[in-house]
Amino acid sequence: RVLAPRALHPSPQLVKELFAQASVGAEITITEDAHEALADCDAVYNDVWVSMGEEHLVAERNALQRDYKVTRKLMKLTGRADTIYLHCLADLHDDSTEFARSHPELC
Repeated sequence: RVLAPRALHPSPQLVKELFAQASVGAEITITEDAHEALADCDAVYNDVWVSMGEEHLVAERNALQRDYKVTRKLMKLTGRADTIYLHCLADLHDDSTEFARSHPELC
């Protein structure tokens, strides 16, 4: 299931390709509706809102995705107490932090 604002939904061509590669009986849901996307999910995975090389889109993406932030309220929409949360660790780092100054080779 994909939960995202319509402007960030995958292209119809990509969805067609995904269905062609899907296992028998697989379902792909792409929606703006958090209730539909999260109902009974075992896991919620969050990707970065802006990929490397798209830093110029930060303000636009933040505005588009503000209502899609993974919060306790959003996680409760799964209806399960055992749903786990996974996320993509961003490779972008604020180079003004103490960590960045101490480890410039990692940032």
